[in-house]
This record gives sequence, C-alpha cells and structure tokens, in this order.
Amino acid sequence: MKTHCWECSLPPLPNCRRCKVCRAAHNARERARRAERKKKSQCWACGNKALKVNGQQTSTCKAHQGNGWRKAS
Repeated sequence: MKTHCWECSLPPLPNCRRCKVCRAAHNARERARRAERKKKSQCWACGNKALKVNGQQTSTCKAHQGNGWRKAS
C-alpha cells in the first residue's frame, strides 16, 4: 500500500490511492468529462460514438454495452 497520495504528499484514504481532497477533485474532473462526452453522444468509457437503441441515445458504444467488459481485466 502506498504511503502518500498519487497527487500530493498527504496520506491516502484506506484502500484508496488518493487523499480525501484529491479524490474529490479527481471525481469532479471525471464527472465533467463524462458529462461532456454525453453531450457529444460519445461513449463515457472510451469516447467512441454511442449507440442508439430503439431511438434512445445510450451512454456507451457497442464494445461497452453491459457489464461484461468491466470484469475482463
């Protein structure tokens, strides 16, 4: 386990890589990135064109549909 945060010199939260402040900042950046991709009809995970299913725009591409891809690594 690391003894300091990835982004600063403070100790990380238990079972995390970042301290509380850096984790909140990282989550905010990622939330903004996902919102921007959603606005552009891109997959939130990779940025490729998101699929339309039954006329509804989804938030993922064909490769990232469902949860199976998360368990692959």
